[in-house]
Amino acid sequence: MDKQMTGGFEAMLPVIEQMAAQLKLDAAAKEELKNIYRDWFKYDFDQQAILAELVEVYSENFTDKEINELTAFYETPTGQKFLAKSPELMQIGAQLGMQEGQLKQGLLLERLQPFMAKHQNK
Repeated sequence: MDKQMTGGFEAMLPVIEQMAAQLKLDAAAKEELKNIYRDWFKYDFDQQAILAELVEVYSENFTDKEINELTAFYETPTGQKFLAKSPELMQIGAQLGMQEGQLKQGLLLERLQPFMAKHQNK
């Protein structure tokens, strides 16, 4: 779970990279920005509370037997590889989602225009 939470944070790095690019930060400033986010995640996130909630979610969705089977899987070489690769794969997935979102942003704006026009007149 700790690895997956860290992977979730690492998946945010493309957003930070994009922010750094928009701000035209040099390498040192970009690293400073990343460190601000890292410290925020490390010190301000209540990771124990999140883990407790995740335990509850897993308990609601998997039987004890299934959780034991998942644990056994993660102890296998394939499971270990999956855990090791998960942060990178999450980051790639986040990047792909962001790229698609950027490509289709114009279509979203087209869809939003009638809504905004309708609600701005009120």
